[in-house]
Amino acid sequence: MSIAALMLGLLVVGSVPQPQDEAKPKAVSATARLRDGSRRELDATAWSPASALEAGFLVLDVRAGNSPTAEGLPMQRVTVELVGGERLIGVVEKGRGDDLDLRLNPSIPAKVNVDALVSLVFTSRVAAADAALLAPAASGDRLYRIVGGRVERVDGTFESFADDGVTFESVLGRSVFPWSDVLALFVEGAEAARADALPPASVCLELSDGSRLFGTWSASTPRGLELDRGGARATIAWAWIDEVSLRSSDFAFLSALAPTKIEAPSPFGDELGFTYAPRFDRAVDGSPLVAGGRTWRRGLGVHAPTRLVWQLDGGWKQLRGAAAIDDQVLRLPSHGSVVFRIRVDGRLAWESPLVRGGEAPLEWPAVELGGVRELVLEVDPTEDLHVADRADWLAPYLVR
Repeated sequence: MSIAALMLGLLVVGSVPQPQDEAKPKAVSATARLRDGSRRELDATAWSPASALEAGFLVLDVRAGNSPTAEGLPMQRVTVELVGGERLIGVVEKGRGDDLDLRLNPSIPAKVNVDALVSLVFTSRVAAADAALLAPAASGDRLYRIVGGRVERVDGTFESFADDGVTFESVLGRSVFPWSDVLALFVEGAEAARADALPPASVCLELSDGSRLFGTWSASTPRGLELDRGGARATIAWAWIDEVSLRSSDFAFLSALAPTKIEAPSPFGDELGFTYAPRFDRAVDGSPLVAGGRTWRRGLGVHAPTRLVWQLDGGWKQLRGAAAIDDQVLRLPSHGSVVFRIRVDGRLAWESPLVRGGEAPLEWPAVELGGVRELVLEVDPTEDLHVADRADWLAPYLVR
């Protein structure tokens, strides 16, 4: 199945109030991270796709002031994960057959085809204790519903969407589960599009509500970034945008590439059966990555000791990024302390000093990867005996 089955109609300009005096548009401060490793401070409203590509843009960190608040987060608020990595957050409006209509913030309609759907979770209905229990089936589709305050799992086959709910085939027969009862839906996956077929100005937008949108950056205006998707154009207001990153075959966030080996920690002894699995683009407990008082949209959340291994093709030139202990430990009695290490083909390429919770993120010098076949990221505990060693690899990325 192809990602081409996904139809996302971003048709409406964001509802964030615009400046009253159009003759004096507000500048939007941003920091561009460039291919040569340098940074450039600029006004995002005046930086065109052409000038961004000419400068060697990889990531644009946008600082548009206070992010707007999503209006009315009703119980039908849903997070939809799509093949290829997109994430849509909004509300269900209607469904018909294989298609589901959503309304994203700010008031952007989106149409999702089931062939592009990985999961659909009504996050506002999920209790913290239940979140870890939601998982796809080993084979086939899976639906979770709430029955009498309890979470019930139903395995089977998705049939169709409708305005009133989801039709699902299981050992119980064909049933329509009302939207009010649905907690989550997991659909057996499809294949993502090939990244090397992307147009030059293909970008990923990280929005302040957690959404992640793909499209082609067509223009920048005082009102927002104009994004093209499948012939439809939307202006996404700057106040909603946290980050714009290039989508290209010669640039990749490490968190988007599956490790070939994970040595997950069991810091308190295997006999207790308690482990900390690494998280991708989240902190190790599943919360957003927060370090140095800033939320990071990309990265790896781990608990020391952890060892992650990637097999590379020998064509990447550099690895760049930063590391820190997640700010969540500042709420704990102990703030943790760890040492970070990067190894390439068995050789130690970088080792941090002892890093403590509450310290500013530490950016490592670019790690040279020419010809490298194996990349290893390690985090080890120090004198605090594993307590609060919740470490973050912050936005590590590869460049060809």
